[in-house]
Amino acid sequence: MSYVIAISGMPGAGKTTLGKALAKRLNAKFASFGEYVRAEANRLGLGDPSRADLQNLGLNLIKDPLKFCRGVLDASGYQRGDILIVDGIRHISALEALRSTVNDQEVKLIYVESPREVRIARLGNSESTAKVDTHPVESETELHVKAAADLLITAANPEDALEAALDWLKGSGYTNP
Repeated sequence: MSYVIAISGMPGAGKTTLGKALAKRLNAKFASFGEYVRAEANRLGLGDPSRADLQNLGLNLIKDPLKFCRGVLDASGYQRGDILIVDGIRHISALEALRSTVNDQEVKLIYVESPREVRIARLGNSESTAKVDTHPVESETELHVKAAADLLITAANPEDALEAALDWLKGSGYTNP
């Protein structure tokens, strides 16, 4: 059975780490909205963009959610029928575009949370974390995308997050990890 697992969460929560670990464990393709946005910034000649620059570029890209989503999937080498892990869902419109793009595959959303002190340690100081968290992109993620999640994982370390995701997938009949 093929399926798509989308992953969301605030910066520093462990989304990418979980996504890459799941992709490796499940022998799945890995697609990343964040990697795509960074590649677009590079293509546009933005040099060394700040997190705010990347968030703002992402806001511009999400104006056409289907095009954005297709770009992310194309960059990953995804083909219909592949098991796919998609990192970095930040907008409901991106989730809807993903579902539309892979319409013959079920899409499940995992939202990852980590304690604030863990996120601060991963991102830097508390001031920069607070600044990142208040960007409009993160507000939508925290308020709307989180509410759409099929699974909420709260974990301070990547191993616990991976174990929780694999247990849920196995219990849901998606995989035999």
